[in-house]
Amino acid sequence: MAAASSAALTDEPARLGVAELVRRCEEIVSTYHAGRTTVDTHTDEYLSEHGIVEPEDVCFLQQVMYGCVRYRRLLKIMTSSLFFKHGGETQRSDATLYTVLGYLALLRLSE
Repeated sequence: MAAASSAALTDEPARLGVAELVRRCEEIVSTYHAGRTTVDTHTDEYLSEHGIVEPEDVCFLQQVMYGCVRYRRLLKIMTSSLFFKHGGETQRSDATLYTVLGYLALLRLSE
């Protein structure tokens, strides 16, 4: 709360929390359609439409978006295996969330 109030005092944009960042990652990945637009254009439009300007949040969302597109095949295998092994415990409607979490856990955890 102190961070939000200090951001308001200095006119700096407030940073997104962890849960909000993951939700935004899921949303930006799920709304991307390769045949309609490029990754860069989609990401830029999403960020401007949602008013996300904090440089660290912008960078994180861009990197997750690019990573999920780049490693799409690997992440698809991971989510398919998850659904096969834990079909009764998972919902297919959460596939994008599992893709984002898989990307973060498999490829970005060391950071």
